[in-house]
Amino acid sequence: MNYKTSKTSMGCAEVDITPKNPVTMVGFDRSDQTSVGVLDGLAAQVFLWEKDGERLCLISVDSIGLTVEITTWLRSELSQSSGIPAERIMVCFTHTHSAPDGLFEREYVDFLLSSLTDGVSRAVADLSPVHAGWGVAYGDIGLNRRGDAECLDRRVGVLKVVDESSGDVKALLLRCTAHANVLVGDNRKISSDYVGFARERLKKRYGCPVMITQGASGDVRPRFRNSMGERLEIYSREAESLGEDILKGLEEENVEALEKMADEIERAVGDVMSGIVVRPVSRLRMLSEMKDFRFEIPSKVRAEDIAKEALDICGIDGSSWLAEVAGLREAGMTEGRVNMEIQYFLLDEGCICGVPEEAMCGIALDIAERAGSELVFFGGYTNGCRGYLPTAAEFDRGGFEVLWSYLLFFRCHRRVMPLVRESADELVSTVSDRLMVVYS
Repeated sequence: MNYKTSKTSMGCAEVDITPKNPVTMVGFDRSDQTSVGVLDGLAAQVFLWEKDGERLCLISVDSIGLTVEITTWLRSELSQSSGIPAERIMVCFTHTHSAPDGLFEREYVDFLLSSLTDGVSRAVADLSPVHAGWGVAYGDIGLNRRGDAECLDRRVGVLKVVDESSGDVKALLLRCTAHANVLVGDNRKISSDYVGFARERLKKRYGCPVMITQGASGDVRPRFRNSMGERLEIYSREAESLGEDILKGLEEENVEALEKMADEIERAVGDVMSGIVVRPVSRLRMLSEMKDFRFEIPSKVRAEDIAKEALDICGIDGSSWLAEVAGLREAGMTEGRVNMEIQYFLLDEGCICGVPEEAMCGIALDIAERAGSELVFFGGYTNGCRGYLPTAAEFDRGGFEVLWSYLLFFRCHRRVMPLVRESADELVSTVSDRLMVVYS
């Protein structure tokens, strides 16, 4: 196909991806994961770009993050229907913990593909010449849940896209960093969490489509929650014993907390919007590269120690995980490997890049520092979601994000342990080195 044009054009679309029926939810260890109603709808945004004969597509989906395998299939199908190469389609997940579980809800995944296909077609029809410019705001929407109060990525990246002819704001692209789990174990309603609340607020204020992508928030929880949010964050079955009156009161607190998160994001964006200078786009690229990482298979003794710790502290039953580890050991495996995709969306001096991991925020901060630019926004939940990716220091501390979460989600992540200790440092070097070459 020939899309030759001397200008940069951009088209937007938003599609409703709210499930029509009760679905299996993911994000907390409930005995009954079936959704009960909808607090607010789920959505996906499609921002499609065209320059110098090439098209690329940025998509954000209200989901905790589908597996890499499912996301790869989605990108392949979208590529076939649109003619855009799969490596120039980036699928970001907002990481809401109140959405369907793609592993168990194949019918929903098919519905998602149909919706995204429609969204891409609508975005193509919406193409028009644009100018764009970046801004960096600062907001207090997160707290480091690993106890490191200083390690937070407070940046709210803002890409302002303006219609070339009218001068009106055509779209906003944001990058925020905080887990989308304001709603915890007491909630069984489908919800986009704070991301959707902030998105709707900004759409009304600026009169344009808004896409919010998630940063490296593996160790960053939302600043605002209901009164039981802290205790129910990791292990949520206690919520199932709460009475209806208490649950109703908690839902009211939930909505209040979601609005507070939206307030802070709206304030941060408002601080910089008028100062963002837009101009014709000179650089627009989407790059993809693969890098090998490895993880260890724990010994029988080490696995039993991890399972006991998880049970004693969080009440997590690790029997299935122990059986999986034993099977891998019996097959002679002492380590496994992951061929990980790193993808980059580059527009002029700004970059949104990411990997399919729950990366900790220190990784994003290190990459921005080494790249020498606050406009480099690294994040997780990009083209899928596997396990947590801790920094070396957090790897040494262990805990839920490093070890215990695998006892619950090893089938989703396709591995039983985190990547080895030095993986974060290797990733920082790889991404920052790549960006230095691109911008040289």
